[in-house]
Amino acid sequence: MKETTAEVDTRNVVKNRELLYRMIISQLYYDGFQPIAATLAAAVHADPPCPPSDRLLNLMMVGLQHEPDRKDRLAASSGAEHLLGTTGFDVERMLAKSAPEEVDPGREQQGHPVIRTLYDHTDEITALDFHPREQILVSASRDCCIKLFDITKASAKKAYKSITDAEQVLCVAFHPLGDHIIASSTQPVIRLYDVTTSACFVCPIPSHHHTKQVNSIQFSPNGKYFASGSADGCVKLWDTVSNRCFNTFINAHDGSEVCSVAFTRNSKYLLTSGLDSSIKLWELASSRCLIQYTGAGTTGKQEHHAQAVFNHTEDYSGTYYDCSRCSTEREDPSCLLLWSSALPRLLMLRFCCREKLV
Repeated sequence: MKETTAEVDTRNVVKNRELLYRMIISQLYYDGFQPIAATLAAAVHADPPCPPSDRLLNLMMVGLQHEPDRKDRLAASSGAEHLLGTTGFDVERMLAKSAPEEVDPGREQQGHPVIRTLYDHTDEITALDFHPREQILVSASRDCCIKLFDITKASAKKAYKSITDAEQVLCVAFHPLGDHIIASSTQPVIRLYDVTTSACFVCPIPSHHHTKQVNSIQFSPNGKYFASGSADGCVKLWDTVSNRCFNTFINAHDGSEVCSVAFTRNSKYLLTSGLDSSIKLWELASSRCLIQYTGAGTTGKQEHHAQAVFNHTEDYSGTYYDCSRCSTEREDPSCLLLWSSALPRLLMLRFCCREKLV
């Protein structure tokens, strides 16, 4: 929910107070205080609606770091170091490396070299996921196999464990504890596997299953449930313990296929994308769509599946896909679209090698 520098006028006290109130409302929604947030939103006449965001917390932490005599005490709680400690990635260095201005004039920017190539599938690889605690990579493929690779062994080129399915496997994801994985295939039944024993579990109630193939699955960060998006147009929420569906968003994207699902870090909201060229943010507690991000349809009818994701602060959401408009003009018909999580207005449209700020 970041505002651009041009939109911040230090002399406009009224506008800045409105922005402060919006950030407070979004923070309350993010932390689960929906009644308080709704009361405040009604009191200040917040329009458009404020989506959940922890931007206020992040700004407070940055401000306290620059406050006299507090920099040392708060340095350990900075967002970048938190990400480094939990994921093992130095976010600041990654962002600095990707910044165009860091590249020397006349020198082409080079990516990181390939350090390992793993061979074991016999057909297209459709999904990858890293173990949350160990150096293990899981892969899914159209060869009807799920394979687990130990990436700590430089000499290991093949999987140390393989799980065979009856159909082509499209999606795979680790549980946050790493002891189970979920997988979906070209059939509508979702499978839950025990990583240690390879035992397979499915929901015993036929009416709980999707009616068409599942395009995306993901565990919630708290591990209590997982979400699935299907070609039948529905989004389903499943209990991890019972492996049963406890909520269904019917026609989540007006009947179009659901392409992807993604949880927020607090496990309270779900971001979905569909073939209707839109992204939606859902509040799981109330099963309602909080905000719909539109504008992707301006690039032409969406014909391919696209994954909707948040950036690392959840202030922005974006999607990437091939579009029909570009396919007639270039060999690489790719589109990138970016929204602010606060507003349903498209901020940036990048198709092929051209950029447009909306």
